Amino acid sequence: MKAKIIMAFLSTFLLGSISVAGIYVYSVWRQAEVYQRAYDATQVGDAKESVLGNFGPPTKIYLCEKKEDKNYSPCSQKVEYLSPFERWIVAFDDDDKVVYKNYGVSF
Repeated sequence: MKAKIIMAFLSTFLLGSISVAGIYVYSVWRQAEVYQRAYDATQVGDAKESVLGNFGPPTKIYLCEKKEDKNYSPCSQKVEYLSPFERWIVAFDDDDKVVYKNYGVSF
């Protein structure tokens, strides 16, 4: 009788753990899909409001380093979106327009 109770508990615990892990993996995958679609839709010159509307709240916000060299883009702020293995960055100028975007995969 005691062994049946232990097996029932372990089976329930294992099934619950697998379910929670599955939900987590699905939600991470789903968020990455949203970020990728927003990234694909983002073009240089787009308004910051539009970009943030497509992506949602950023994971991180950075101020860009100002460079005197004219070959550098006029970035004033970067927003970053993260998933466990991917990163999307969009940079804005002083007028809150996209000046560049970047996508990377990391392991």
